[in-house]
Amino acid sequence: MSTSLFLISLISLGYLSVYAAVFIFLSVAALFLKKNKNFENKTEDRGDIAVLIPSYQEGEGVVDAVQTVVNQDYKGSVKIYILIENESDNSVEPLDKFYGKARLSSATEEKIQRIFESASRGVYLVFTGLTRKGDKLNYWLKNISAKYVAFLDADHRVSSNWISSSLTKFENDGADAIQARRQPLALNNFIQFWDSAENHIGNEVVNFILNGFKKSVFFTGTTCVFKSEIFKKYAFSDCVAEDTFLSYDLLTGGKKISYNGEAPSYEEVAPDLKNYVNRRRRWSAGHTKNFFAHLRNIFKAPIKLAEKIELLLHGQFYLAPLIAVLLINVYGFYFFTQFTRNIQIFALAAALFISVVLTAVFYKKKDNVFIDWFAAYAWILPQVSILSVYLYKFLNMETYYYILRFPFADKFFYLHLVLLLAPLAAVVSGLILFKRLNNIKNIFLAPTYPFIMFFDIYASFLGFCDFLLGRARWSKVERKNYVASDLVPASVTASISTGKIIKTSYKTIILLLSAVGFIFLANDFLAFDNCGELHKFLWKPLIFKPSSPEVFKINIEKKLSENNSLEVDVKSYLTAKNKSSITYYLDGKKVFDENVSGSEENIAKLNFPLGWEKHELAATAQGDGFICKRTNYFSTALTEIKNNSLYVNGEKFIIKGIIPSFSGARLNLSLDSGLGQLKEIGANTVRFYHSLSESIIAAASKYNLMVIDQPNQSTWDEFDISSSGEKASYVKRYDDMIKKSQGFPYLLFNNLGNEWELGDKSANPIGDVKNLINQIKADSYVWPVSYSTYSTYADYPVDVIGINMLDTGNTYWTKALQALQDFKKPFYASEFGGFTAFWENTPTELRITRFIEYWDDLMNSGAFGAVFFESNDNWAQPVASGYNDPLKPEQPDDMRGFWDEKNKEKLELKFLKEIFSDFDVKILNKTIASGVTEVSVSLNNKRDYSLKNISVNYRDNSLVVGDFKPLETKLLKLAISRGDIQAGKLDLKFEYSSHSGFKNVSINEINLPILSEVPRILNSDFILSQADKGEIKGEMIFSDKIDLVAPDSWQSFYLNGKNIIKTAPRMAIAVENPYHDVLDLRYSGDGISWQKFNSDEIGGGVYYLKFKIPPIVNNKKYLILSGLGTDNITLQAADGEILEISVHNYRENIIDLNLIKKDFLDGEVVLKINRQQIKYIDKNIAGAGLKNDVWINIDPPIIFSSADIEITKGN
Repeated sequence: MSTSLFLISLISLGYLSVYAAVFIFLSVAALFLKKNKNFENKTEDRGDIAVLIPSYQEGEGVVDAVQTVVNQDYKGSVKIYILIENESDNSVEPLDKFYGKARLSSATEEKIQRIFESASRGVYLVFTGLTRKGDKLNYWLKNISAKYVAFLDADHRVSSNWISSSLTKFENDGADAIQARRQPLALNNFIQFWDSAENHIGNEVVNFILNGFKKSVFFTGTTCVFKSEIFKKYAFSDCVAEDTFLSYDLLTGGKKISYNGEAPSYEEVAPDLKNYVNRRRRWSAGHTKNFFAHLRNIFKAPIKLAEKIELLLHGQFYLAPLIAVLLINVYGFYFFTQFTRNIQIFALAAALFISVVLTAVFYKKKDNVFIDWFAAYAWILPQVSILSVYLYKFLNMETYYYILRFPFADKFFYLHLVLLLAPLAAVVSGLILFKRLNNIKNIFLAPTYPFIMFFDIYASFLGFCDFLLGRARWSKVERKNYVASDLVPASVTASISTGKIIKTSYKTIILLLSAVGFIFLANDFLAFDNCGELHKFLWKPLIFKPSSPEVFKINIEKKLSENNSLEVDVKSYLTAKNKSSITYYLDGKKVFDENVSGSEENIAKLNFPLGWEKHELAATAQGDGFICKRTNYFSTALTEIKNNSLYVNGEKFIIKGIIPSFSGARLNLSLDSGLGQLKEIGANTVRFYHSLSESIIAAASKYNLMVIDQPNQSTWDEFDISSSGEKASYVKRYDDMIKKSQGFPYLLFNNLGNEWELGDKSANPIGDVKNLINQIKADSYVWPVSYSTYSTYADYPVDVIGINMLDTGNTYWTKALQALQDFKKPFYASEFGGFTAFWENTPTELRITRFIEYWDDLMNSGAFGAVFFESNDNWAQPVASGYNDPLKPEQPDDMRGFWDEKNKEKLELKFLKEIFSDFDVKILNKTIASGVTEVSVSLNNKRDYSLKNISVNYRDNSLVVGDFKPLETKLLKLAISRGDIQAGKLDLKFEYSSHSGFKNVSINEINLPILSEVPRILNSDFILSQADKGEIKGEMIFSDKIDLVAPDSWQSFYLNGKNIIKTAPRMAIAVENPYHDVLDLRYSGDGISWQKFNSDEIGGGVYYLKFKIPPIVNNKKYLILSGLGTDNITLQAADGEILEISVHNYRENIIDLNLIKKDFLDGEVVLKINRQQIKYIDKNIAGAGLKNDVWINIDPPIIFSSADIEITKGN
């Protein structure tokens, strides 16, 4: 699904990019194409002209339209025909009133009536009996005998040289029609401003540039002069965008329309938003209908290819908003599917409410209201969905951090920005072209652009729906008949008699600017400086920055006292001219005063028992004319780094951590439930990739879980570490994290970030990371601090290095780990136990084996613990490159949890509990008869710290064990019941405290060596599949010895078909498990001469490996190849067939042998390896500080195959 959505978005972005390119071209061309300054207008008679003015309820405005034509400077004959439906039209009375008794008759049966006539001018009223504009024009065109015919809408006021300049253009351009430029009559609000910007700037820029390239322009429906002979062949259509229809007819017929920029016509614009939307809705429906009506003809027309492309681009103009709606729906759906049910319901309800309001405001007819609502809902819902992402953030919900960005959103960010701003750029260029940039109302552009873009797309979408349903119709636009004297020249206003002459109002702009200025000034004046600590009002002051001569600082330092309690040093620093006093309050209670003088450091000491409490320390410094206040928080828990070990409250601490991944929408466990679940398996630490919320603090405190946090947006490429501006923003987020976690007793330490190297495009990413770490330490350092990286070779200047240890193979776990140890710096695995490369499907058995082995390696190497990755299978798992589908587990890293996406325990969890347990528990009884009621147990504290107040609970039993010193072992007697014997095991839950009251849980599952008629295998890694009196079947994951209790009645038994004599009731039987060496392993440089395998002799270049697969009867068999030094190998069959396999250059690579054709495995296996990537770490890596290169050594191939066990009774 995600891939499909991404492909749809790519196609949509590609389509919209074409129009963005057009807008950008228009923007550039408008700035560089020169106007024709040599135009010479001629007013002499070139033939008579008929001007048709269709009018429908235009009122008195038609009088001014007529008069501007009457007063043309053209010396030839001009006949003006006002085309109305009938006598009831509201323009009749104003015409009668203006022209008086000049009108011959008012009898409606007369089709045409003369209302004014002079030597060269005539004004006639024509009663057409028709309503539509196109019908009126067609009705009268057949009666026109003049050489030229012109069309003028009744809301236009034309320049006095319109006709003369247009006829002059005929001579100069050889055109069939001349389209004049349009401008606004008045602009009183930002809706009118944008209506004008789109029509009188955007459309006119298009016509200006087309004309500049000697191309035909488009007829805009008004202010256009035609040769009358055109209408012997062409006519107006009956659609609502008859001008577009006629344009397509003319242009596909090879006719030319030229542009007249010398004589603007001034028209009314939409007075309000409703009219603005309705106009565009009408244009969208009509324009789209006309385009599809002419589509076939465009391709067949005998015109140039460039002209066809021009028509195609023009024709699809109102389809671009439809694609924008589709794109927004793709994005909205993608995020909607990642929401929890409550936010989905919110988004649906909010979109429903907004769409109902929009429909109520903008619908045209009641019988269409449902379709109008549906269009509004389809437009609103995806936008509400996108914005709802931030609702999670506003509500501090953990799910916010599990919502994945749309695939490659960061890569296409600037493309989206260009798509959004390209139309605005064209408008700005048009303002420059037409010298309207100096209008103060242009400040509406930027702040109102998103608003107007929203309604433009909405109106276009409504129009498209109208087109689909065939319901496009004309809608009347309200007329105000205002004429702005600062926009319309005096030569035109001289002909205005009914219109109200006004000046453009700037009151709104002045009020807005005043309000903005007042807010900025108020913000500056309401901020204050409290002795060096700035308290902003809304944001930091910009002009008037407050300052204080006094400086007051408080710093709290904690340390372990000699008597093993917490010593708190409160260090205060006050700069003041006179003697002052400082009063300290602990949790609201005054603890002491001290008098201070001068600029010196003062130290107050407090002492507390070590523990897990949070305290508030408030300090008030007071002197002559000033009062300074500070509030700090601290806890009675103490984290220290000593001798490369981690100490908490004076004792060593082992991180038994896990990364919570249960807050995604699919599972959506609450933090309380989820963290409680983690505590129950023995975890003592959780790691978050963001700063702490109140919910995290509350849940972690409730369950006694230590927390490792990091600033928001501090992973991978979430910010550019080489950018000074983004680093400054990061420092603010770091400070915010420190404030949120201040005094939180369960904060183990702050983590600065995660793998910044992946997002750094500079030549020295390690150096950039070091510089930022040093900056943090210099500015706002809170000790101790960590940083998580995959770079085991980078000695970062932190107190604790966190290594994301998800890699496998000997190269990593020997050489890389050694490089890390050489730093002699404390470290832990900040991500551990995933052991699943992004392209490999690691079988469960291998993953379990890996993290058990690697945990031992890690602890033996001196690390103080690990944070296992991760709690639950997480389909919304971010990846460093590419993208992850949040709707399905399409990548192996989606399945790295210990619970699945439905919170069901996975097999791996059983072994994680063993690792987390602080106890080794062993049953000392060799065997247990069915009637036994007590077993002897050896209980060992595995840790270097004390465990206190231990109790153990299992089934219906509870036992107080007492305290354990570090590494202490005790012998216990545990009562067992018939139920325990029937279950065959004890599920022990230990509850206890450590580190001065830190509560812990350990889980141990112990198999009981019960003698019965059924054989029993006691190994914890044995997964039973079948058991009865005669046999037992299952899988042994990693043990190389079977711990078997055989029934008393058995004298012998078969193990996988091999007969074994029983020598004791309980036996240890060796098995080869889980690793198997390949046989007869050799290598060659040419594939001809073969030598015994020696890793040290294999360097770079092409090599061949040859070996045999050992006979293994287990069902599951995996070939493990490690240290290959390439990203691709070839498996060769005896018959010459080859199989190419993608691999990793140093990790373990897993090949499921059950999926490989037998032809490749029978006899000898031959691998061809081109080792071109054999350097693991380059000593010249900037900032690494290595003395020598670290090379990748190829490891001998091995087979991983967990043993299938079948034991049956012998003869």
